[in-house]
Amino acid sequence: MLDTVTDLAAMLDDLTASLANATATRDERCATLDLHTSFLRPAKVGTIQASARVLRRGREIVQVAGELSQDGKPVATATATCMLVRADRR
Repeated sequence: MLDTVTDLAAMLDDLTASLANATATRDERCATLDLHTSFLRPAKVGTIQASARVLRRGREIVQVAGELSQDGKPVATATATCMLVRADRR
């Protein structure tokens, strides 16, 4: 059940990190460095649509924008800065 803004922020973090991960090579993993969220209106229990796009992709840094919508209206947005690190780096 969706009951806090933390749930929306977690969804946006998963969404943006998943897209950043999709740009990674086989031996890279994604770590969120920064997540800026804006909550635009209350979300209701029900279906939420998600979309994301890459704003910029560098050698190690990926900037991604994400949006959660409900009933055709944006509920929350976020921009994330993610770092791609080699999986074998410790």
